[in-house]
Amino acid sequence: MSIFLTPHNFKMRLQTNYLAKILTLSIFVNLVAYADPSSHDTLDTNQAILTKQLKLWVAAQQNIEPAKVQPSTSDRRFKVPTCTKEYRFSYPFSSKGTVKAICDEPAWEAFVRVRWASKTRSYHGFVYTKDLKKGHILEESDIEMAATTQKLNKLANRAETIIGKSLTRNVNRSDFIETNNLKPTVEVFQVTNLIYKGDFFSTNNYQRVTVGTHTVTPQNRFKEALLKGSRTNQFLEVGEIIAANSIDAPYRAFVAKNVIHKGNRITEKNVKLRQFWGKKPAGLVFNRKSLRLTQAGRTIREGDLLRTSDLKPAILINRGDMVVLSINKGVLKLSVSVEALGNGKKGDIIAFKNPESGETIRGKVTGTRTAVGL
Repeated sequence: MSIFLTPHNFKMRLQTNYLAKILTLSIFVNLVAYADPSSHDTLDTNQAILTKQLKLWVAAQQNIEPAKVQPSTSDRRFKVPTCTKEYRFSYPFSSKGTVKAICDEPAWEAFVRVRWASKTRSYHGFVYTKDLKKGHILEESDIEMAATTQKLNKLANRAETIIGKSLTRNVNRSDFIETNNLKPTVEVFQVTNLIYKGDFFSTNNYQRVTVGTHTVTPQNRFKEALLKGSRTNQFLEVGEIIAANSIDAPYRAFVAKNVIHKGNRITEKNVKLRQFWGKKPAGLVFNRKSLRLTQAGRTIREGDLLRTSDLKPAILINRGDMVVLSINKGVLKLSVSVEALGNGKKGDIIAFKNPESGETIRGKVTGTRTAVGL
């Protein structure tokens, strides 16, 4: 490919080449013009002075430590005159990788390449103010803010995530607080006086304490209400954390006051509530509602616990019983006395006979010797 230069372009190229040569020559002259080969000690001293002032200036400009600035002034071919005043510096280019150093007396200047390490990042967190033992619950006085250049993945940087937490290990003063050494706390109950098997729990033999969740098991975590009226099923030593499986909680269940023969109705005359402690056996009768309109499905001995399996719906109407039968016809409600033609439990549908008319009527059992006509 051929390139054609117009007179104007040719002139511009000559000017550019000429300026480049002049600039190169100027830099070279400036670097060596004031060299004195017979005085290496002076040159070394002047280089050191320039280097120190240059590093301080760049450090101030970049907001970094002077030690991180690396100017290219150590080359012995770089000749620096004795300057009677402090050097002046500036960035001649936008890249800031070159610094222009100027001495006013004697007149001298040079372009110096510089590099610097990136600004060190600080990480803010908290440190311990004293040596602390494993299990200690952290308080506000145990911590203070601090900064570090070391990146810690688990650095705790919020006081509210630290205070009230429990230590999982021993720590030293000035150690940075890391979240993996902290655990939440939980309130548990600790024995303060010897508790023998069968003794009742009271505030005289236990106290509330706060501990780290990592120091207890799920068995130790329960509401204080579980201890109210409860007894222990084992011996407990002072300092021991109470576990739920050592507690026999109270419960009340129905027992037979006397022998209840099979088929007999269950009433308040033949049953009563009694207090027990420990794990509730399955299938016991705990409330009176469960006893309504029931009868014994087997013979129950005096003192036996009543179980739902011992009960069955009571026969409320027996064959031959005279029953009050309610009949609803619109707004009209009638009650007649009829004879039951069969046995029935609540909700059963059985036949009834009107003794006056001889008519047979079907009705639903609603209670003891009561029914509603269908």
